[in-house]
Amino acid sequence: MNKDLTDLYQHKAEETSKTLVSLRNRSRVFILTEIGSFLVAIGFVVLYTLLDNAAWTLFCALAALLFYLYIRRRDVLNDREINKGEALLLVYQNEIAYQKGDYSGFEAGGQYVSPQHPYTFDMDVFGTGSLFQRMNRTISTGGSDQLAACLSTEWGHRTILVRIQIFRCKGTNQYGRSAESIDGCSLPELSKVFS
Repeated sequence: MNKDLTDLYQHKAEETSKTLVSLRNRSRVFILTEIGSFLVAIGFVVLYTLLDNAAWTLFCALAALLFYLYIRRRDVLNDREINKGEALLLVYQNEIAYQKGDYSGFEAGGQYVSPQHPYTFDMDVFGTGSLFQRMNRTISTGGSDQLAACLSTEWGHRTILVRIQIFRCKGTNQYGRSAESIDGCSLPELSKVFS
Protein backbone atom coordinates (compact mmCIF):
# COMPACT_ATOMS: atom_id res chain seq x y z
CA MET A 1 0.00 0.00 0.00
CA ASN A 2 1.37 3.39 -1.00
CA LYS A 3 0.83 5.63 2.04
CA ASP A 4 1.56 8.92 0.24
CA LEU A 5 -0.83 8.10 -2.58
CA THR A 6 -3.55 7.06 -0.13
CA ASP A 7 -3.04 10.28 1.85
CA LEU A 8 -3.30 12.30 -1.35
CA TYR A 9 -6.55 10.55 -2.34
CA GLN A 10 -7.98 11.06 1.15
CA HIS A 11 -7.05 14.74 1.12
CA LYS A 12 -8.62 15.20 -2.32
CA ALA A 13 -11.73 13.28 -1.22
CA GLU A 14 -12.12 15.54 1.82
CA GLU A 15 -11.74 18.67 -0.33
CA THR A 16 -14.27 17.36 -2.83
CA SER A 17 -16.72 16.49 -0.03
CA LYS A 18 -16.48 20.02 1.35
CA THR A 19 -17.01 21.48 -2.11
CA LEU A 20 -20.06 19.25 -2.60
CA VAL A 21 -21.58 20.43 0.69
CA SER A 22 -21.12 24.03 -0.43
CA LEU A 23 -22.61 23.34 -3.88
CA ARG A 24 -25.63 21.54 -2.39
CA ASN A 25 -26.28 24.45 -0.03
CA ARG A 26 -26.06 26.82 -2.96
CA SER A 27 -28.52 24.61 -4.85
CA ARG A 28 -31.07 24.99 -2.03
CA VAL A 29 -30.70 28.77 -2.18
CA PHE A 30 -31.16 28.70 -5.95
CA ILE A 31 -34.34 26.64 -5.65
CA LEU A 32 -35.83 28.96 -3.03
CA THR A 33 -34.89 32.00 -5.14
CA GLU A 34 -36.45 30.43 -8.23
CA ILE A 35 -39.72 29.79 -6.39
CA GLY A 36 -39.71 33.30 -4.93
CA SER A 37 -39.00 35.09 -8.22
CA PHE A 38 -41.64 33.04 -10.03
CA LEU A 39 -44.23 33.89 -7.36
CA VAL A 40 -43.27 37.59 -7.58
CA ALA A 41 -43.74 37.49 -11.38
CA ILE A 42 -47.20 35.93 -10.96
CA GLY A 43 -48.03 38.49 -8.25
CA PHE A 44 -47.22 41.38 -10.59
CA VAL A 45 -49.41 39.88 -13.31
CA VAL A 46 -52.29 39.56 -10.82
CA LEU A 47 -51.67 43.13 -9.67
CA TYR A 48 -51.90 44.28 -13.30
CA THR A 49 -55.40 42.80 -13.54
CA LEU A 50 -56.51 44.55 -10.34
CA LEU A 51 -55.16 48.07 -10.91
CA ASP A 52 -55.93 50.73 -13.50
CA ASN A 53 -53.01 52.23 -15.40
CA ALA A 54 -50.69 49.52 -14.10
CA ALA A 55 -48.53 48.81 -17.13
CA TRP A 56 -45.48 49.18 -14.90
CA THR A 57 -46.48 45.94 -13.16
CA LEU A 58 -45.99 44.04 -16.42
CA PHE A 59 -42.44 45.37 -16.65
CA CYS A 60 -41.85 44.29 -13.08
CA ALA A 61 -43.30 40.85 -13.88
CA LEU A 62 -41.00 40.60 -16.89
CA ALA A 63 -38.00 41.61 -14.76
CA ALA A 64 -38.92 38.95 -12.17
CA LEU A 65 -39.30 36.37 -14.93
CA LEU A 66 -35.89 37.25 -16.39
CA PHE A 67 -34.38 37.01 -12.91
CA TYR A 68 -36.02 33.58 -12.56
CA LEU A 69 -34.45 32.43 -15.85
CA TYR A 70 -31.04 33.74 -14.78
CA ILE A 71 -31.23 31.91 -11.44
CA ARG A 72 -32.50 28.78 -13.19
CA ARG A 73 -29.47 28.82 -15.50
CA ARG A 74 -27.13 29.21 -12.53
CA ASP A 75 -28.92 26.31 -10.83
CA VAL A 76 -28.40 24.07 -13.86
CA LEU A 77 -24.69 24.92 -13.96
CA ASN A 78 -24.46 24.27 -10.23
CA ASP A 79 -26.14 20.85 -10.70
CA ARG A 80 -23.54 19.99 -13.35
CA GLU A 81 -20.77 20.90 -10.92
CA ILE A 82 -22.41 18.70 -8.28
CA ASN A 83 -22.52 15.77 -10.73
CA LYS A 84 -18.85 16.26 -11.64
CA GLY A 85 -17.90 16.48 -7.97
CA GLU A 86 -19.83 13.32 -7.10
CA ALA A 87 -18.13 11.43 -9.94
CA LEU A 88 -14.72 12.68 -8.82
CA LEU A 89 -15.44 11.75 -5.20
CA LEU A 90 -16.39 8.24 -6.34
CA VAL A 91 -13.07 7.95 -8.18
CA TYR A 92 -11.16 9.01 -5.07
CA GLN A 93 -13.12 6.60 -2.87
CA ASN A 94 -12.53 3.72 -5.30
CA GLU A 95 -8.80 4.47 -5.41
CA ILE A 96 -8.62 4.63 -1.60
CA ALA A 97 -10.40 1.27 -1.40
CA TYR A 98 -8.03 -0.09 -4.08
CA GLN A 99 -5.03 0.92 -1.96
CA LYS A 100 -6.57 -1.06 0.91
CA GLY A 101 -7.06 -4.17 -1.24
CA ASP A 102 -10.76 -3.72 -2.06
CA TYR A 103 -11.18 -3.88 -5.84
CA SER A 104 -14.99 -4.04 -5.89
CA GLY A 105 -15.28 -0.46 -7.18
CA PHE A 106 -13.88 -1.49 -10.54
CA GLU A 107 -15.35 -3.67 -13.27
CA ALA A 108 -14.21 -7.29 -12.96
CA GLY A 109 -14.39 -8.11 -16.67
CA GLY A 110 -16.32 -11.33 -16.22
CA GLN A 111 -17.88 -10.89 -19.66
CA TYR A 112 -14.45 -11.40 -21.26
CA VAL A 113 -13.88 -14.89 -19.81
CA SER A 114 -13.74 -17.50 -22.54
CA PRO A 115 -13.57 -21.25 -21.73
CA GLN A 116 -12.00 -21.84 -25.15
CA HIS A 117 -9.10 -19.50 -24.46
CA PRO A 118 -5.92 -21.14 -23.06
CA TYR A 119 -5.69 -19.07 -19.91
CA THR A 120 -8.48 -16.50 -19.47
CA PHE A 121 -10.81 -19.10 -17.96
CA ASP A 122 -8.35 -20.80 -15.60
CA MET A 123 -6.13 -18.00 -14.35
CA ASP A 124 -7.16 -14.83 -12.55
CA VAL A 125 -7.08 -12.69 -15.69
CA PHE A 126 -10.80 -11.84 -15.55
CA GLY A 127 -13.31 -11.94 -12.70
CA THR A 128 -13.46 -10.74 -9.12
CA GLY A 129 -10.02 -9.82 -7.77
CA SER A 130 -8.47 -10.41 -11.19
CA LEU A 131 -5.67 -8.70 -13.04
CA PHE A 132 -8.24 -6.99 -15.25
CA GLN A 133 -10.07 -5.57 -12.22
CA ARG A 134 -6.83 -4.28 -10.72
CA MET A 135 -5.73 -2.61 -13.96
CA ASN A 136 -9.07 -1.35 -15.23
CA ARG A 137 -9.51 2.42 -15.08
CA THR A 138 -11.43 2.69 -18.33
CA ILE A 139 -14.60 4.74 -18.66
CA SER A 140 -15.82 3.39 -21.97
CA THR A 141 -16.72 0.00 -23.35
CA GLY A 142 -14.13 0.43 -26.08
CA GLY A 143 -11.41 1.01 -23.51
CA SER A 144 -12.45 -2.07 -21.54
CA ASP A 145 -12.54 -4.11 -24.74
CA GLN A 146 -9.03 -2.94 -25.64
CA LEU A 147 -7.67 -3.79 -22.19
CA ALA A 148 -9.35 -7.21 -22.33
CA ALA A 149 -7.87 -7.81 -25.78
CA CYS A 150 -4.40 -6.93 -24.50
CA LEU A 151 -4.76 -9.30 -21.56
CA SER A 152 -6.19 -12.08 -23.75
CA THR A 153 -3.42 -12.08 -26.35
CA GLU A 154 -0.05 -13.67 -25.82
CA TRP A 155 2.02 -10.77 -24.64
CA GLY A 156 4.95 -12.76 -23.38
CA HIS A 157 8.12 -11.17 -22.09
CA ARG A 158 9.94 -12.02 -25.32
CA THR A 159 7.31 -10.34 -27.50
CA ILE A 160 7.45 -7.14 -25.46
CA LEU A 161 11.25 -7.05 -25.64
CA VAL A 162 11.14 -7.57 -29.41
CA ARG A 163 8.63 -4.73 -29.81
CA ILE A 164 10.84 -2.45 -27.73
CA GLN A 165 13.83 -3.43 -29.88
CA ILE A 166 11.90 -2.68 -33.08
CA PHE A 167 10.84 0.69 -31.69
CA ARG A 168 14.41 1.56 -30.82
CA CYS A 169 15.76 0.37 -34.15
CA LYS A 170 13.30 2.16 -36.41
CA GLY A 171 14.53 5.44 -37.64
CA THR A 172 15.44 7.43 -40.69
CA ASN A 173 18.73 8.00 -42.37
CA GLN A 174 20.07 11.43 -43.31
CA TYR A 175 17.86 11.53 -46.43
CA GLY A 176 14.64 10.95 -44.48
CA ARG A 177 14.22 7.35 -45.73
CA SER A 178 13.56 4.45 -43.43
CA ALA A 179 16.76 2.68 -42.51
CA GLU A 180 17.15 -1.07 -43.08
CA SER A 181 19.58 -1.54 -40.21
CA ILE A 182 20.38 0.74 -37.32
CA ASP A 183 23.03 0.09 -34.66
CA GLY A 184 23.28 -3.53 -35.72
CA CYS A 185 19.51 -4.14 -35.59
CA SER A 186 18.13 -5.86 -38.63
CA LEU A 187 14.51 -4.78 -39.02
CA PRO A 188 13.53 -7.57 -41.44
CA GLU A 189 14.74 -10.19 -38.91
CA LEU A 190 12.90 -8.58 -36.02
CA SER A 191 9.68 -8.16 -38.01
CA LYS A 192 9.56 -11.93 -38.71
CA VAL A 193 8.43 -12.41 -35.12
CA PHE A 194 5.09 -10.77 -35.95
CA SER A 195 4.36 -12.55 -39.22
